Amino acid sequence: DELIIALAEKLFDHLIQPWDISFWDRCAADVKRRAFNLRSRRGRLEVHSTEKSNLPDARRAGYDSSLGYSPRWLGGSPQSSDFTKLFSPRPSILINLPAAKHHPLVGIDGALLSLALRSVSNTKRFHSSAENLAQAVAEIWRLEPLRTHALTIMDATEIVFNGGPVGLPGWSAREGALIISTDPVAVDKVALDLIERRRIAMSLTSCKENGELLLQKSTELEVGSREPEVIELYVPRL
Repeated sequence: DELIIALAEKLFDHLIQPWDISFWDRCAADVKRRAFNLRSRRGRLEVHSTEKSNLPDARRAGYDSSLGYSPRWLGGSPQSSDFTKLFSPRPSILINLPAAKHHPLVGIDGALLSLALRSVSNTKRFHSSAENLAQAVAEIWRLEPLRTHALTIMDATEIVFNGGPVGLPGWSAREGALIISTDPVAVDKVALDLIERRRIAMSLTSCKENGELLLQKSTELEVGSREPEVIELYVPRL
């Protein structure tokens, strides 16, 4: 809540009106579970959900069948993965607000995976292997609806370093950091290193190889860069 409200206030300070801003999560259940209570000094902020919503403050958007992703390399069902209707018409600026969380297949559910998979429907078929999931995420980022991505602000105040993306208290650790960049690959690179460090400290198996697979696929499709020499690291401590 605090991160979203702070961002909203900054947008308001630049004379952006509340009706020009949409806060969104894929599932109404996630909105409810996180107990959003988005009230800024300018009033209450509306939260949207793409999928079915029974919440009074979360409007259902649904999916747009004219905006789809159908990877030919996957095989099986030709059914498309449709984009959320919140991308039609396309937003002028897209700001990604992920959390730093472990993912059992590709190491990290951060900037790349969270926005890609929470933007489209029919995503379970991508989880047959780490390679397929990494390829799908990278390709979704290259599609038109996500091309207005302007900034990622990752909440790494507390990271989930095992058992993600749903975190359990025993597998979370306080980092007290935000990771901010226009490059989602660079954000995930920094977050992956934080998660890996915590896993090593707890004698858990490494997640770096699968995480690097996701970063490599995204770099190959020019979503961003994971190379240390092009990442200027500044992690402000809270």
